[in-house]
Amino acid sequence: MECDMCGKQATAMAEIEGAKLAVCDACGKHGRIVKQLPRAAPKGPASGRPIVRSAPIREQSEISEQVRKDLPEILRKEREKRKMTHEEFSAVLNVRASTYHHFESGAILPDVELARRIEQTLKIPIVQTVKTIKGEWKNDTETKKGLSLGDFIKTKKK
Repeated sequence: MECDMCGKQATAMAEIEGAKLAVCDACGKHGRIVKQLPRAAPKGPASGRPIVRSAPIREQSEISEQVRKDLPEILRKEREKRKMTHEEFSAVLNVRASTYHHFESGAILPDVELARRIEQTLKIPIVQTVKTIKGEWKNDTETKKGLSLGDFIKTKKK
């Protein structure tokens, strides 16, 4: 059993500020010892260091579609090539003029569905397929220690 205050091996149950906690010898001094716990044989290596086992990396590849990052420049060049205003070009693309202005300024990018429609209208590749590889490391320790109350509070020594 772990000490509720510091995370070390608990040796006793103590009443500290009205709460019964499993505590080690050092933390037991902050309250009144109610009951001694039986000492368990230490588990793990004699050096006290945790055994770390590394699992192999699991790679997951995911194929997704993304709108090109240089879309604002592409839209501006295409509009200027056709000698159109923002309003005229947005009407051709069937989007609101303010939305098109945001696309051209780079403030927002269209979603993939709208980008596909723009792609078909302008006959310019806008959507690109991206393969992302996600690697995952797993480090399992034999002696896992979670958070204890001592991680959150400061104790005063008497």
